[in-house]
Amino acid sequence: MINFWVFPSFLPKILPNFLIRKDRRLIIMKNFKSQTELKLLFLDIDGVLNSESSGIALGIGSPARINRYTMNKNQELVYYPHSKRSLLWSDVSVGILLKIIQEFDYQIVISSSWRHFVESTKEWEQMFNLYHHGFTGKVYGITPKRSYALDDLTRGSCIEEFLKDCPDQVDDYIILDDNSDMTKTQIEENKFIKINGTYGLCSDEYYKIKRINAK
Repeated sequence: MINFWVFPSFLPKILPNFLIRKDRRLIIMKNFKSQTELKLLFLDIDGVLNSESSGIALGIGSPARINRYTMNKNQELVYYPHSKRSLLWSDVSVGILLKIIQEFDYQIVISSSWRHFVESTKEWEQMFNLYHHGFTGKVYGITPKRSYALDDLTRGSCIEEFLKDCPDQVDDYIILDDNSDMTKTQIEENKFIKINGTYGLCSDEYYKIKRINAK
């Protein structure tokens, strides 16, 4: 006697739908997981979103001058309010930043010395939106302030303090800065990505971050 399986006639019809639903459920669960993960990008401004190159292109000079001044219609150097200084950022660097936070689901934390002058996340989002209308990223927070004169000596420790006091669980983070004043742990764990201040944020850093997120 030969034994063989007899499948009900309706199984071939419902099985594909079941598999599709299962796949969708897995996709939803995967998306839910990614949405609940908190990934932070600690962002410097001078040397990252503006640079020596963008300063030359704008006719301003170094990032330090971009941070404070711009040219008026008579080609005179005049003070520029912080609320509009994002207009002096590099198109390329800002575009790469937006691609990074959108593609890899990072939220921004301001670690730049600019935090001494622009003090709320809402103002920062307005600045990003001023530069890039329709900005869809999120500025999660701002690192603690230190003496402005000592700021560059404490950048890494301020980031460390922010992470320690963060009310939410931080699953991952990276630091974009043109200075190397980071803690030993941040450097050894490859959390710090040093930016060349001559060129600002560019494709090299995008590909580094892509490799980090592929692990």
